[in-house]
Amino acid sequence: KQYHLHSAPQRHAGPQRRTFASEDWLCRETGLLRSQYVALSLEQYVSSTASIVAQRNAAGPTMPDSTIREVSDLCADIVSVPEALPLVKVLLAVDPLSTLSERFLETITAMSIAGKIQLCYEERLILWSQYLPSFEQELLDLCERVLQLKSVSDSSAEIKQLVYTKDLPRACIGHQYLLSFAEEFFRALTATSQRSQLVLRLIECFNHCLDEVQEAENIPHMLRAVIKQAPPPF
Repeated sequence: KQYHLHSAPQRHAGPQRRTFASEDWLCRETGLLRSQYVALSLEQYVSSTASIVAQRNAAGPTMPDSTIREVSDLCADIVSVPEALPLVKVLLAVDPLSTLSERFLETITAMSIAGKIQLCYEERLILWSQYLPSFEQELLDLCERVLQLKSVSDSSAEIKQLVYTKDLPRACIGHQYLLSFAEEFFRALTATSQRSQLVLRLIECFNHCLDEVQEAENIPHMLRAVIKQAPPPF
């Protein structure tokens, strides 16, 4: 049986007026459990809001930027809920992403890195290219994972797997400003880590991954881009 919360009737009981906003009353009226009511409410909110934002994306900025920012800020609280994913994805299609709230972008970044939401490569690339703190967080997470490795001598395969899993070389090869950002990031990391062997190994592996992605995607040699001053192989 289909229930539509927005069309639930209003009734009076004595002097106190009850409306569909009363969860207890609505659950009794429809026979829904409280958890079912919450899930249905969220599903309807996500569906209607995602439809409005999608229309805005297709027709141009017909919705005020302030409204989009408010919607995205509200969405930051439900990002990890699976039912909210359609709204998350349509918000990531807003151009430019700077229209969205900072809290939403920070939350999306953290949830994506933690694996609590699944974004495709194209969606992550949009996030990285228009919100550089997200790309920086991906690099920091990569470094943290590498530094947790116990051995340097046989770490290259593990490091390359980590690098490829994040699709960072693919993003850098296709977007020079991301490559430049990564270059500055690794230069600063080398200085602050006092040339840690694991950090140097990470940079070496990252360079190798860049070359392999470039060859796989048949990018002309004249466009070759690798991080400068890469350490020599151990």
